[in-house]
Amino acid sequence: MDFGGQRILVTGATGFLGGVVTRQLSANGTCQIRVLARNPKRIPRVSDLPNVEVVIGDIINLPEVRPALKDVDIVIHVAAALGGSLAEQTLANVEG
Repeated sequence: MDFGGQRILVTGATGFLGGVVTRQLSANGTCQIRVLARNPKRIPRVSDLPNVEVVIGDIINLPEVRPALKDVDIVIHVAAALGGSLAEQTLANVEG
């Protein structure tokens, strides 16, 4: 798929599914990718990929998310909370 130079934000990029999405977008080479990473220890999974910029932040913290959204054309939200209560999962998976 050709994204024609669009800027794409990927949430959950340091996880399994988000990592696959980010690597595929990077390999495509037609877009600028920004990832929102909650855990700095997991950044090496995506930081060396071409066209990838990392922003540290938590999807449920709006002041941390705002810089990641700046000048973004597309958001691919694959961050997921799989544990905890239904309310905690909803906060990350839906509200985020």
